[in-house]
Amino acid sequence: MSEQPPARRPGAVVSEQPPGGGGGGGGGGVPWRRIASASAFNFALQVFSAGAMLAVGVLLGRWLGPEGVGIYALGFAAVNIGSVIARLGLEAVVVREIAVLAPRGDGARIRGLLAFSAAATTAAAVAVGVIAVCAHVVAGADPQLVRTQAAAMGLLLVLTVSIVPASALRGLHHVALANLPLMGVRPALFLAAVIALSSSSRAPEPWLAMASHTASAAIALIVLLGLTAARLPASVAAATARIEGRAWMAGALPLLLLGGLGVINRQTDIVMMGILADEAQTGAYSVSVQLASFGLFVIQAANVVLAPRFAAIHASGDRSQLQRLLAISSGAILAASVPVALGLIGFAGPLLGMYGEGFGVGHTALVILASASLVNAAVGNIGHLLIMTRSEAGLNSVFAVTALLNVGLNLALIPRWGPTGAAAATATSTVAWNLALIVLVRVRLGLYPTVLGVWVRPGAPPGGSGPPG
Repeated sequence: MSEQPPARRPGAVVSEQPPGGGGGGGGGGVPWRRIASASAFNFALQVFSAGAMLAVGVLLGRWLGPEGVGIYALGFAAVNIGSVIARLGLEAVVVREIAVLAPRGDGARIRGLLAFSAAATTAAAVAVGVIAVCAHVVAGADPQLVRTQAAAMGLLLVLTVSIVPASALRGLHHVALANLPLMGVRPALFLAAVIALSSSSRAPEPWLAMASHTASAAIALIVLLGLTAARLPASVAAATARIEGRAWMAGALPLLLLGGLGVINRQTDIVMMGILADEAQTGAYSVSVQLASFGLFVIQAANVVLAPRFAAIHASGDRSQLQRLLAISSGAILAASVPVALGLIGFAGPLLGMYGEGFGVGHTALVILASASLVNAAVGNIGHLLIMTRSEAGLNSVFAVTALLNVGLNLALIPRWGPTGAAAATATSTVAWNLALIVLVRVRLGLYPTVLGVWVRPGAPPGGSGPPG
C-alpha cells in the first residue's frame, strides 16, 4: 500500500496487511502465505466458536428442552432476519470501499464512510427492534416468546453496531482482529453464562439465555471498538470526514435486497418449521441446522480473508491473478470441507444424542444438510466475488428465484415430512443457487469458479466489466 501501515503493537494478533503491493493484487502477486495463515487462524476461531456454541446448544437443550430451544431458535432467527435489514447493505460496501480507499490514503472518505455507516445502521437496528417487539405484543404472542424476542432485539442492536468496526478491519486486511471478539470473546462469555444458568436452581427460561447472549456480545463489542481504533490508519484520525451518503447508499441498497433474499434462503426452513410444525420439532431441526453449519466453517473462514483480496485484485486489473485466486481457494476449501461433512454424516446419531431426548428426529435432516454443505464448498462463495468486483447485477434475480423455490418446497414438504422435508427443501435451493451463480460469474466476469478454473485462462467479460476507475 502507498500508505504506511500502522506500527505493530505488542501482542498483536495475526495481521493480514500485505506489504507493498496494493492488497496483494498488484505487481507483487497474490500473497498466498498470508492468505493461508489468515484463513487458518480464522478457521481455528471458527472451530473454537463452534465448539463453544455446540456446548451452549447441548446445555440449552438439556436445560430448556426441545420446546424451549424452539422458542430460543425463533428468537435467534428473528435476529438473523432483522440484522440483514439493519445493516442496510453497508457491511459489504465498507469492506469493498476501504480495501480500495486505504491504499490511496483517502482518510477523509474512510472517516466519512465509517461515521455514516455507524449512524445509519444503528438507527435501523433500533427501528427494527421496536417494530418487532411491538408486533409480538399486538399479536398477543405467548409472554415467554415476547420476553425472548425483546432480549433478541437487544442482541440485534449490539451485533449491528459491531458490523461497521468489524468490516473496517476486514477492509484493512486485519481479518483475524475483526473476528477475534466476535468468534472468540463472545462465544466464550456466552458459554460461561449458560453454564452458570443451567447449573443454577432457576427455572428454565429462553429469555434468560438470550439476555446472556446479548450481554456477552456487548462485552465483545467493547473489545472490537478498541481494536479498530488502534488499527485505523493515521490519515483517518487526522482527516475531516467526507460523507458521500447518497453514493454509498446507492451501492448498498442492491446489497440490502440481496441480503434480504439471502436470509430468506437461510432462515426460511426454521421460520416455516415454527409455523407448520410444533415447537419440539422446530427445536430438533434447529439443532440439526446448527450441527450442519460445521460443514461451512472452512468456507466462512476463507471468505472473510478473500473478500477484500477480490476487491483489491479486481481494482488492479489483474484478471489472471483473480482467476487463479478463485480457483485455488475453491479447491482448498473443498478439500478441507469434505472430512468435516463426512464426519457429520457418519456421526449424526451420536451428535444429536448429546442434546438429550427428542432431538433424534433431526437425524435425516442433518445428513441432508451436511451433504448440501459440500456443494457450497465446491463452488466457493462466489457471491462475495461478484459483490467485491462490483458485478452483483443479476444476483438479486438469482436469489429471488431460489428464495421462492425454497419457500414453495418448504410449504410442500414440511407438513408431510417435518424436519426431513425442511432439509430437503433447503438443500435443493442451495444446489440451485450455486449452479446459477456459476453461470453468472462466467457471464459477468468471464471467470471459471471451482477448482477446475486452475487449468483455464479467464475470458474477456462480456460488456467490458473491468475494474473501477
